[in-house]
Amino acid sequence: FFVSWFVKYPDVVKTEIVITTNIPPEKIVSKSSGRIEAILVKDKTPVAKNSTLAIIENTANYKDVFLLKSIVDHYDINNATKAFPFASLKNTQLGEIESAYAVFQKDYQAQQLNESLHPFEIESKAQSSEKIQLKERLDILQQQKVLNESELELQKNEIARFETLFNKGIISAQEMEAKKLGYLQAMKSYKGLLTSISQIRSSLIDNTKSSQNSQINSTKEEVNLGRSMAQS
Repeated sequence: FFVSWFVKYPDVVKTEIVITTNIPPEKIVSKSSGRIEAILVKDKTPVAKNSTLAIIENTANYKDVFLLKSIVDHYDINNATKAFPFASLKNTQLGEIESAYAVFQKDYQAQQLNESLHPFEIESKAQSSEKIQLKERLDILQQQKVLNESELELQKNEIARFETLFNKGIISAQEMEAKKLGYLQAMKSYKGLLTSISQIRSSLIDNTKSSQNSQINSTKEEVNLGRSMAQS
């Protein structure tokens, strides 16, 4: 320790790199400045186009970055049978590109979930099932409506006969009132039936609108997820 206190080595060693090209001069400028963490080419060796010459010290582990680049270069995004190997990139240090990678992972997984779970398809099936049930209920009520109308017509004719008998003094006023009350109750039930039919028709209209919106949203979601994946 005592000797090292007297003899201090510089933290930064300055040097020169000579690059020979077929068509000089060749100007190479790094996008950032800093200490060189690693030199990836040997002295006096040929360098291919787009080769990485050296690594400037940064927050990323350059080996992790190279691993990611290799995976991306060999990954076919149009091949749906091959999943992106996120497990191979677990616990990596990607530095400044970490946020971009996280966005890509989120968009990729969202697209995978959409393709595997088909949420809009499930919703569409539920709406189709509901539509079938509504139509069945409507058919039953329509049949009930025809029966009620026939029943009301019979009760109306019966009241007319009872009025004739009442005017002749054959039946009492109490019997006449009971017959009219039965007719009024049947009419009330008939109007309630008409209300139910109207409500089911409104539900069918809403169901059709929801089904159309689901188809539109499904298409939009697929387009947006595909665009996000492409941009990522």
